Amino acid sequence: MTGVQTENGAGANGRVGFGEVWRAILRGAPFAMLAVVAAIIVSVLVTRSMAPTYEASVTLLAARPPASFSTFDIITPATVDPRVYQRVLQDGSIVRDALYRLDGVMRSEAEIVRFRRNMGVGIENQEISSVIHVSIKNSDPQLAADQANAIAMRLIEWDRDRARLMFDNSIAALEQAIAETDQEIARIVAEGGPTSQSQQALAAALREQRVRELEAARARGASAVMVGLLEMLNRAEPPVEAIGPRLIFNTLVAVVLAGFLAYAAQLALWAWTDEVGSRGRLEAVTGVPVLAVLARRRGQARSLSGDAVSYLRAGILKDFATNPKDSVVFGLTAPKAFGEKSGIALALAESLARTGFRCIALDADLRRRGPGLGIAPSRGNEVGIENYLRNAGDSLEVTAVAVESEIGFDALPAVAITKQASELLGYGLAGLLEALRQEYDVILIDLPPVLAFADALVAAPLCDGVILCVDVKSKSSLAADSVNMLEGFGGRVLGTVLTGLRAGQSGTADRARVVRTNSGVGGQGAVDHRTKPPSSRIVARVKQRE
Repeated sequence: MTGVQTENGAGANGRVGFGEVWRAILRGAPFAMLAVVAAIIVSVLVTRSMAPTYEASVTLLAARPPASFSTFDIITPATVDPRVYQRVLQDGSIVRDALYRLDGVMRSEAEIVRFRRNMGVGIENQEISSVIHVSIKNSDPQLAADQANAIAMRLIEWDRDRARLMFDNSIAALEQAIAETDQEIARIVAEGGPTSQSQQALAAALREQRVRELEAARARGASAVMVGLLEMLNRAEPPVEAIGPRLIFNTLVAVVLAGFLAYAAQLALWAWTDEVGSRGRLEAVTGVPVLAVLARRRGQARSLSGDAVSYLRAGILKDFATNPKDSVVFGLTAPKAFGEKSGIALALAESLARTGFRCIALDADLRRRGPGLGIAPSRGNEVGIENYLRNAGDSLEVTAVAVESEIGFDALPAVAITKQASELLGYGLAGLLEALRQEYDVILIDLPPVLAFADALVAAPLCDGVILCVDVKSKSSLAADSVNMLEGFGGRVLGTVLTGLRAGQSGTADRARVVRTNSGVGGQGAVDHRTKPPSSRIVARVKQRE
């Protein structure tokens, strides 16, 4: 049974299937939809309250001057990687100077940083030239175009200044060389020597050559034209259409983000609360299959689904169909106090009776106040299961529960609260079960909660299989601990039953009719209710336990 893979769910190995994921999506859908609707409303309101944004773009061409320029005396800067221009604009000094020239306002570093967030610089590299795009975003279309053009002009000027700077550096280098030559001549004269005259002549000739180069360079600087490598290809014009805010885009982003955050919040909440929540999670944490998921029928507040109970019946009898026994004993328990457990036991007993099994339901939850299994014995009969546990040889008086005119099952409820329940079960349950196996095909035992008392751990090894009833809102860690404890004490856990019923309701227990019989285990009274309708003078009743 532990290897069962449930339909569209997670198996006992903890792997989650598509069905479980889909159910988790459906479970969180209401809150997610609410979050999405709220996000759409907020997105629309915020987007419409935002000022429109315009983008103006200027295009620059970076290339060497054409060959026709060779007829003119021009000075150009050295060719650089186009990314240098991008880096210069990102540095901020060019932008600050351009804006100051445009409006006369000196901006701080923080203001320049904010401005650069609305500025874009793109580069298209070609074989012999490159295209540089500078774009500016602003709520004023005219101002966006003016700022883009101003920055482009300042960048062209900076590139032209590179030519001037390069030329000035060459002049300074010649002047430095002449000064060094003068120092060399002075050193030769001071040292004297047989070769001093020849050295002075060589140094003087070198100085004269450098002086001529300096004069020629100065003359060229006075007449030559300084030309940069940048030129404006297209000036920025005031844009007509705004590029933002984009209502559809903002709404889509808000929807996706709201949905993601909604599900993330719910997953965090589910993990924090440690609720079982779903079939797949229960199988993953316990390592045993979910035998059935019991849900109330629509429109019938106190009725369990017959199909689900039939599925439970088939699940627990599956192993015993291939390995038949004269009689089988199943225990039903829960991690903690759970009002639906007894209702599930009676619903299963009814389903077994309808299938033709001779079935008896025992109430071994001796610590709970009220009639066992929700069944109150008839008046004058105050003998419950606790009496037979103390006195194994006594003749049993069972309560016949009629499902239909000729279909029913027997029940042995508890009457009084027993403080030493675990000792009593350990003393008399084995003998009682041995006697009942002679007359019944299936024996169902309603056991106390696993984690509350040791009673279920004492009775579990005497059962052929144990079924753990778990509410969908109970903690998954408690379910896992219950399975581990039952198996640790020698019990065989067949699987779990997951129910979403509200605690405190007894499921199908109140649907059965109860008649009194005074026969022993071997008497005809154990099966008489299958052959004739119950008496019209019924004084026993189904009653919810306190």
